[in-house]
Amino acid sequence: MNYQAKVQQNLLHLGTPSKDWEALPILGMEDVQIDGSKSKKMPRFSFPAGYKTAPSLYTGKCCNLCGTNIKNVYWIKNDKRRWTMPVGSECVSHFGSGDSGHNIVQKTIWERDSELLISLIELRRDLWGRYSKRKLIGPGRYESKIYPHTIQEKRAGDLHKKINNCLGRMTSESGKAATTRWANKYREQAELLMKESLSMMKGRETQIDI
Repeated sequence: MNYQAKVQQNLLHLGTPSKDWEALPILGMEDVQIDGSKSKKMPRFSFPAGYKTAPSLYTGKCCNLCGTNIKNVYWIKNDKRRWTMPVGSECVSHFGSGDSGHNIVQKTIWERDSELLISLIELRRDLWGRYSKRKLIGPGRYESKIYPHTIQEKRAGDLHKKINNCLGRMTSESGKAATTRWANKYREQAELLMKESLSMMKGRETQIDI
């Protein structure tokens, strides 16, 4: 029996047309243990509450839609029956955006990496806007910087410098490949800097002349 025939037979068994199914959204990525020692990044899905696994013709470690053995599991759902079903990378492409499981994961990773980069760039801007001051250094000449007049300003200046070093030449216009390479290298550092900066910025200071 060919692929299409298997799928149609299964959908007939379930009593549901293919249009009633859609791919489950991916919330993010997480480390999953493989073979007891190794781990790999796998998608984390948004499962609807109260749904049960569909009573498919195919069960076990295979695509429950077509019966093919699979390595990576993706999920589709049927809101009318309140069912979910584990499927393979290619089968999930027939529901939702039309992307394969691999492409969905890559898109999710890119969106996560891009969000981190933009958030850190915006945080750097907020630090500068809240803690920098403009000082008159000559006739009509001003210098703007974060002056370490207080403990909080010194901390803000140090964080601003660390964020600059972490971002390097990255901008909001950086491409997908560059953003992914940056995130792979600096994700942990960037997340720590964001956490420390956000915990510090409770008050708001406007830029003033001194």
